[in-house]
Amino acid sequence: MPVSKPIVDSICVEASGIGNQGDVEYRGVHTATREVIFHKRPMSNGTKELAEFLAIVHALAHLNNQGRNIPIYSASETAILWVRSKNVWTDWERSENNEEIFNLIERALSWLKNKDYANAVLKWHTSSWGKISANFGGEHPVINQCPQTVQPLKTIENSVNLTVPRSIEQRVNILIYGKTYPVKQRLNKAGLSWNGKAWIGALPLD
Repeated sequence: MPVSKPIVDSICVEASGIGNQGDVEYRGVHTATREVIFHKRPMSNGTKELAEFLAIVHALAHLNNQGRNIPIYSASETAILWVRSKNVWTDWERSENNEEIFNLIERALSWLKNKDYANAVLKWHTSSWGKISANFGGEHPVINQCPQTVQPLKTIENSVNLTVPRSIEQRVNILIYGKTYPVKQRLNKAGLSWNGKAWIGALPLD
């Protein structure tokens, strides 16, 4: 049975991390425009399913505050089930390293149990529609003169020459979020600094 097209006036969410377990983050974007509505910085020692659950509840709370009744899409059937049942079943153990994500889960569950919402939480059908609009896909928002610029990780080193001699004449402010582990040393060597949320700094233009 063919799957109908997604509702474009909606929010898509996705979690991202290196592997299924470890540092995880999530974001929500408008399905049609891909405008980033919220982006939670990486949280240590979590799982993608836990982060995806938080992303859905974050979207619900955001829309509730906005008074908007539009749907939310997630590609995680597990996270959708947790939201609908207002419960989380996980074997992932709580520890000192993941207090943040478990504290947020407690708050999210409390919100679900004490708030009424009419927004539909729907499954994103990747096989029929392609990757979800919120997909990180190795992408990093590079914010300089154009705040909405988004470039894939594999092109970062091509778009910003990390080895060019520094110039005091033409420099561009840069902010990089996302999966930077593969190029962490090069970003540091280039003069960017990590502020706990993102790599920031100024690099010379070619």
